[in-house]
Amino acid sequence: MNAWLTWLKMPLVAIALLVAGSTVVRAALGEGADSIVADQQEMGGKIETIPNAGYTTNEIIMPSGTLVREYVSPGGRVFAISWRGPTTPNLANLLGSYFQQIQAAASAQRPGLSGPATVVAGDVIFHLGGHMGNFWGRAVVSSLVPEGVDEADLK
Repeated sequence: MNAWLTWLKMPLVAIALLVAGSTVVRAALGEGADSIVADQQEMGGKIETIPNAGYTTNEIIMPSGTLVREYVSPGGRVFAISWRGPTTPNLANLLGSYFQQIQAAASAQRPGLSGPATVVAGDVIFHLGGHMGNFWGRAVVSSLVPEGVDEADLK
């Protein structure tokens, strides 16, 4: 069997976690937001800070066109991340200490899972989907979401 056929049969989550891009991101899920400017410099993208009721959204547009959003609580912690675009950012860096937990939970799912996926790993909910040229995903640490914030609004 050709190597590319093997890739086609791999679960979408496993592929995304294995091939998570090469851009370094430092404001990891669950950690402080003090490095978001460094993220913008590392990604070579533009950053925009958007105040919302109960949290701040930091948007970074990568040169590839992928939009990365880092949601920061009033206490300064990244409680959610999301991305959408033609490439997937480096998930190992973006998910920080939660990466291995999500990877283990994804591996425990049934083989052959394809299409959009949701992985629940402790209090982290990880959504992933897309296709070549249009990838999207989101990870939310439920215990860190500020009161009054609806997780469905974090896109």
